[in-house]
Amino acid sequence: MTIPNDQNQRPSAASVDGDDRWPFPDDLDDYERRLEASVAAGEWRSVPNFAAEKARYEAIARATIAAWSAEPPATASEQSRPAPAGRALGNRAGPPPLAGNPISGDNLPRNNAPSPSSPSSSSTATLPADTPPAPIPPGGTPTMQYDVIIIGAGSAGCTMAARLTEDPSRSVLLLEAGPDYPDFDLYPDDLKYGYDQTASAINAPHNWTFWANNPGQDNPMPVPRGRVVGGSSAINGQVLLRGVPEDYDAWAAMGNDEWQFTDCLPYFRKLETDTDITDDFHGNEGPIPVRRHRRADWLPAQVAFWNACRAAGYPDDPDMNHPDSGGVGPIPMNNPNGVRMSTSITYLREARHRLNLTIRPNVTCRRILFEDKKAVGVEVESGGEVFTVLGSDIIVSSGAIASPQLLLLSGVGPPDHLRAMGIPVIHELPGVGQNLRDHPNIRVPVKVKDDFPLDPAAPRTQVALRYTATGSHLRNDIQIMQSSFSSPIAGDPLEAEGIRFTCILELAVGSGHLQLASSDPHEQPLLNYNYFQDEFDLSRMREAVRICVDLLATDHYQDVADELLDPLPADLASDAALNDWLKRTVSTSQHISGTCKMGRADDPMAVVDQHCRVHGLQNLHIADASVMPDCIRANTNCTTIMIAERKSEWFRAGE
Repeated sequence: MTIPNDQNQRPSAASVDGDDRWPFPDDLDDYERRLEASVAAGEWRSVPNFAAEKARYEAIARATIAAWSAEPPATASEQSRPAPAGRALGNRAGPPPLAGNPISGDNLPRNNAPSPSSPSSSSTATLPADTPPAPIPPGGTPTMQYDVIIIGAGSAGCTMAARLTEDPSRSVLLLEAGPDYPDFDLYPDDLKYGYDQTASAINAPHNWTFWANNPGQDNPMPVPRGRVVGGSSAINGQVLLRGVPEDYDAWAAMGNDEWQFTDCLPYFRKLETDTDITDDFHGNEGPIPVRRHRRADWLPAQVAFWNACRAAGYPDDPDMNHPDSGGVGPIPMNNPNGVRMSTSITYLREARHRLNLTIRPNVTCRRILFEDKKAVGVEVESGGEVFTVLGSDIIVSSGAIASPQLLLLSGVGPPDHLRAMGIPVIHELPGVGQNLRDHPNIRVPVKVKDDFPLDPAAPRTQVALRYTATGSHLRNDIQIMQSSFSSPIAGDPLEAEGIRFTCILELAVGSGHLQLASSDPHEQPLLNYNYFQDEFDLSRMREAVRICVDLLATDHYQDVADELLDPLPADLASDAALNDWLKRTVSTSQHISGTCKMGRADDPMAVVDQHCRVHGLQNLHIADASVMPDCIRANTNCTTIMIAERKSEWFRAGE
């Protein structure tokens, strides 16, 4: 659709971005119909002054339509001119929200280049926060105002956007650097179907493909992260596994007493619908479906793995999300019928119709804007132009790489590093980018028999083993999975190398750090994972690799495996040799966390308090995996969503 941005242009009746569900209104009848649809959907049940809000809504419409009707009629050529794609920072939802968002992003001109009467792409014109919608003045771009701006539409961002817009009086802008696919029928197959790994392959279209360094490695390590609405939940392995209770109790012991496991459990239950188990530990009404592959459906490699583990004495574990879980059993997954149920097609799908939610994909956040110590907005880039967006509260949910990067770009972080980058120091927080936590990942590939079936379209992993390493005080600190189809770590995800064991150190002692490479928001930050610098980490992983070798030698693999490809016999000859091999081959489990650590104000490395508010700054919040004080003994997606659920509730309560 076209939006007036000079005196010779008026809006057409075309649909918004070609979506016929949201035709732009030419008259009050359209506004009235849309309002009635909103009422029918139940969005206004909690609004006590409905009549007044309705009257205000109509007054806004009358003023806007009256201003348009005063303009000269558009020529036939202008009316038939195709509307260029999206410079606007508005959503498909058409008219502005009813409260707190007087300037909707859909009131921006939708062209990628400035109009002849527009100034340069970096200029903006500011409108007061209480200004009602009106035609864009010639040559100007308005500053938009929202109650809440959420930066990053990943696991946490989509969750928070859905929960915070349950209150129809709160306007929310959700920003995402990647594309959006609101129509499930047009959802790309690499995102929709998760059994193969094409979505997280190097340089895949929805993968940031970050690169990280490790001591002892000559080449950088690829770090997949999702660049799409849904974030990494749209490209991940679909494991919906909680940490063990001790993980969250350890957070509480660090001074975050709201985060004990018993406090977190209601939110784990709230986020899921477990289709297999109904009890006090599992939810049955949440947006994320959880299922386990039935034993009758296990592939031959999975059966061999389970049998070998049971023969080795590990207990059967039918429910890995039970607090007392341990042993070998089916993995809880969020991919019914092989469809990856990201937060985009679960949480956000239920909220997209709301008039108070604005979703803007393909927008780069350059920096957070401050007035003294108060966060007041975001400088963003869209379609090659720079805009200012104002918000009463700013919530950063960009993930454990992009969240600290954005804080640093905004002048919040270690002062010496900021000055070295030429960035003015807004607020000193030494912990920004520090405490980088992840799960070291070691792959043990195996060549299979010539007649053993390999199907890249089938489930790769159905069963896993969790156990406590010898001499460890950390329960379930090792996970081993058996993949039924193995791809080279940096090659074609559909190219077979056989099957593999994957050993994951679930709670490493070592940690890394993140720093800026420059002050350019488009340049990737520097990541140092710093794996295997502690003997305790090395000893536990050595044992895991040797367990895999022992399992492979059992009769349960005689019809499956031909030979072990890596490590070689020389690598297994001694602890020192195996240590060298581990350091050379270690990779990431894609569970980065901890870079904006949660903790008390007297913790020099803490970035946020236990309610996810940034220490020393007003109206700035962080809610994603970066706030975890330490990594959990599980895949991180489930816990990240739980964090967003908790933060949403605190935010609504004013905490």
